Amino acid sequence: MINAKSIYSKGKTAFEWEAFRDRATILRKLRDTNCFTDITLNTEDGHSETLHSSVLSPLSSKLYDLVHSKIIDPSTPKEPNPNYPGQYIAKILLPNMPGDVLKIIVDCAYTGYISSSSDGIWSILSAAEEYQMKDVIQACCTYLIYQMNFDNCVDLLYIGHKYQHKLQTAAWNMLKCKFVHCVRQTPGFSKLTLNHLENLLEDDDLDVEREEMIWEAIKRWVAADLVDRSQHLPQLLKSFRHARVNNRYLVDELAAEPLIKRDPQLEKIIQSMIKQNREEHERQKIDGNGLPVGFTPKHVRPRIPNQIVFAIGGWQEGVPTTLIETYDVRTNKWFESRMSHSHPRAYHGMEVIDGIIYLVGGTNGSEILNTVHCYNPVTERWFQRANMYEQRCYVSTAVLNGLLYAMGGHNGTQRIRTVEVFDPSANQWSKLPDMNLARSDACATVHSGKIYIAGGLNDQVIENSVEVYDPIERTWSFVQPMSSPRTSLALVAYHGSLFALGGNNGFERLPSVERYDFNERIWFPAPNMRSRRSTFAACVLEDRLYVVGGYNGHTPINQVERFDDVKNEWTVIKNLRHDRSGLAVCVMQGLPNGKDFTYLGASSKSILSTNSYARNARNLFRSRQHNRENPNNDQPRPQENE
Repeated sequence: MINAKSIYSKGKTAFEWEAFRDRATILRKLRDTNCFTDITLNTEDGHSETLHSSVLSPLSSKLYDLVHSKIIDPSTPKEPNPNYPGQYIAKILLPNMPGDVLKIIVDCAYTGYISSSSDGIWSILSAAEEYQMKDVIQACCTYLIYQMNFDNCVDLLYIGHKYQHKLQTAAWNMLKCKFVHCVRQTPGFSKLTLNHLENLLEDDDLDVEREEMIWEAIKRWVAADLVDRSQHLPQLLKSFRHARVNNRYLVDELAAEPLIKRDPQLEKIIQSMIKQNREEHERQKIDGNGLPVGFTPKHVRPRIPNQIVFAIGGWQEGVPTTLIETYDVRTNKWFESRMSHSHPRAYHGMEVIDGIIYLVGGTNGSEILNTVHCYNPVTERWFQRANMYEQRCYVSTAVLNGLLYAMGGHNGTQRIRTVEVFDPSANQWSKLPDMNLARSDACATVHSGKIYIAGGLNDQVIENSVEVYDPIERTWSFVQPMSSPRTSLALVAYHGSLFALGGNNGFERLPSVERYDFNERIWFPAPNMRSRRSTFAACVLEDRLYVVGGYNGHTPINQVERFDDVKNEWTVIKNLRHDRSGLAVCVMQGLPNGKDFTYLGASSKSILSTNSYARNARNLFRSRQHNRENPNNDQPRPQENE
């Protein structure tokens, strides 16, 4: 159903629905009683609708002209209004208008809503085009944005283009951000025009994990009309950033493609690429993937990922930090952001709601915090939201149904089991039922509409217990405990399971990982990480599980690894620029200014200068000797639980 505000353009004097809330009810009553009705519209399939011409007219000037000309035409058949003597109703035939569509459009004129199934919207759009109902067309296109999928996105691209509607932008963004899926799953991918395909392949924002996918897309498009489209291969290959693939791929695979081998010109182009790649390895910078990288020429230019990791805060060089680093998965490199803030923070929670990053609780090195600071990566602006009821360091956080949950932690005196939830729309925290156990240094995640929290410290006990919160029942209950007690761990929902990673069992930092199977209701061993770590951060990026930074039992570390569940193995990737523990990470998706946080925006980055607050905190804490080996020490020292 589409709201009237989508149908009627701003300024239509006859349809100010918000100002006249009862108008629709009154108009329908007048129509039901035939009061002042002056036309009956008939369709070629035998359907008819009796209504007021003045109500229908604002939908279309073409329809108004047709109806008005028929009303004043003496030859138009008219019949007396049975309920109102002296009034006559003109009978008008509407060509190219199905009866079911006429009913929907007439109802729309009276109510301001289009009520139709997703299949029926096409008939409405066709009739609206026939009768130049611009507002109805715009409303239908807006509706189609929410019906967009891999099957129809190319068709919707051209519908949006035809009507100059934002549907075009939405479809284009789907093609860019879900490019691999669209190439492999969208039946209409081969319907793209040459111009649109070129623009798509040239776009820096095209989200392709591997540049080899560009050739796969070109092949599929050409194969749809091999005779006519083969001539465009030399032109399309200019969009292939060949320096961003391994040279072995060019030699062993691309050069051996039948489409290439059948054309001497194409063979020459590929050989030139191979030669250029060898030269680029000698004269260009090399990225974290071992590939040449630069701004120019275009074939060395990396694309901008749709997903970017933000690593914020943590314990660095003996004090909490304001540091922000972002990870560019295309170049496998971390970049230091210039958008720091004046509130150092470690051992905090961090979540994303509606594109805003929320930093919750933690410590600034001198006190335990109940504050919430937010960062908008698009506007690059920091702002503060309502404080929590309680101070919480080593807090566990999660987002469920657009609400931010803060669970447990240490309040500066003791470990707590209290829970509170934040509603961003109201800027208000509310208290929820307590957990069964007090927990600090635990970790929480969301799976199937429920919050799971695992491990942590309960007084002097390192827990292996796991609790689940049901937001409908507002209750906490235990599930199968982990195989190993873990504090300062990471808990991540990944591929339909819970993964509990690393942490501290009271004797050592752990590299071990276990996976909870919801069907079996059992924890199973998973491959160990390559590094021991506690007080680290974890996230899922492009369907792989990442672990970032932490503490190895001796010192904070900058090591990063990723786990591929299909290959069932961990891979070491590029390190953070700085050793950090007690940090938090999140994944931002679809940032319109994503370039600013990747290699292509690196020129605008600057090394962060240490602010005066951090300098004072460093001087305050340098002389302190923190006990990093005893996780059961109740003193609220910031590094006690690493």
